[in-house]
Amino acid sequence: MLKFYSYYKQATLGPCNIPRPGFWDPVGKAKWDAWNELGDMSQEEAMGAYHLNKQNYNIKKEYFQTNACY
Repeated sequence: MLKFYSYYKQATLGPCNIPRPGFWDPVGKAKWDAWNELGDMSQEEAMGAYHLNKQNYNIKKEYFQTNACY
């Protein structure tokens, strides 16, 4: 899910340009790390990657829901 978050942030705000959260904010640090990993990816590339990963996620989710062993 952090990948979706990072692609969203990159697509809407561009490259990460804020300081990394501190020690007492592990969730914020994980989000910042995921966003920062994208580096200088363009906003258009991030938007495309978000949609591509969303489609793949939905396909996998549908597959596992229909092929679940109960």
